[in-house]
This record gives sequence, structure tokens and C-alpha cells, in this order.
Amino acid sequence: MLDSITPFIVIGITVGSVYGLAALGLVLTYQTTGIFNFAHGAIGALAVFVFYFLHTQHGISWPIAAVLCLGVVAPIAGLILERIARSMAHVAEIYKVTATVGLILIVVGVGNIWYGNLITLVPSFLPSGTFRVAGVYIGWNQAVDEIAHWVKKTREETFFEKDATGRTVNRCEGIAWTGGCTDTNEFNYLVGKAMRSLGVCYLETQARV
Repeated sequence: MLDSITPFIVIGITVGSVYGLAALGLVLTYQTTGIFNFAHGAIGALAVFVFYFLHTQHGISWPIAAVLCLGVVAPIAGLILERIARSMAHVAEIYKVTATVGLILIVVGVGNIWYGNLITLVPSFLPSGTFRVAGVYIGWNQAVDEIAHWVKKTREETFFEKDATGRTVNRCEGIAWTGGCTDTNEFNYLVGKAMRSLGVCYLETQARV
């Protein structure tokens, strides 16, 4: 039963998170500028256009492309919007809303001019290579999906909110992690955070001697 509804749960959480983020942006911009900015999502789409242009079309590594989008494109867009908001501070609300709708059409027009009406294919985010196990070739994307599936399944089956005495423990007893002595402190810190978020209590790291 759970396996049949899990995809819908994941899709619902994903879509709900996007709607929640959009609503948060609308409230934040309205509280700070007094303008109900319907173009909030369009500005995000513009950053996506730039990221695709840099990373996919020109081969720039995704961390650099992300930094350029967040550290250059976003501040420039913010400054432009700030100037627009200031110039419309004393006009009627209907004109403010109309201006944000016009901004949506501008971004859509830029996208159409930039990429046209053709379907744009985005490369797979997960690794697409393969490795061989006992004569069978397995894709890395398949392996990642299977690992995620079994981690989720194991945690659900071996997670306990309370122990035998009724104390709240929130622990997972079916997963363990052992780190190596050659791992960096930063790696072990992130692993520790990830494992603790799953409720893993069997967590050890080999010490350097």
C-alpha cells in the first residue's frame, strides 16, 4: 500500500515546496516594497535561463554557474526591481500589479528569443555512467535510486520513536555508518549530520593514530 502512494507523496511534497517558496517570496516582496509582485517566479526563471546558458551550453562547472547566477544575476535583477519599485511607490495598486504582469511577459519574451519554441533537453543530474558487478552492467543512476529506496525502506522499518520504557528516542537501529581515518573533518561532519538526521545511532569514525 505504501509503495503505491509513495510517488504521489513525493510529488506532492515537491510541488507543495515550490508553491510554498513562491508564496514566501510574494509575502516578502509585498511586505518590503508594498507591491504584490506576480513576477517573482519569472525572475527565478530568468536565473534558470542563465544557469542553463552557462552550465549546459558553455560547459561552465555548475558551482561556478550557480555562484554567477546567485552572486551576479540575482543582485543585478534586485537592483533593477528596486528602481522600478521606487518609481511606482505612489501610483495606484492596479498599475503596480499590471507592471509585474508586464515583467512576466518580458521574461517569457526573453526566453522565446533566447531559446525559441523548441523543446530544450536538460542533461541528467545523476551520473549516467555504468559499472560492472558479476558480469552485469549497472547504471550509476540506477544504483543511486536503489540506495535511496533501501535507505528509506530500512529506516521506516527500524525507526523507533520510543523505547521499551516509553522514553522518546527517535532512533534508527537498522542502519550503521563507519568512517575512515583518511576522511576529512568536513566530510565526517557532513556525514554525521546526514546520519543523525536519519536517526542513526550506530555511528563510528576510525581515529588517526
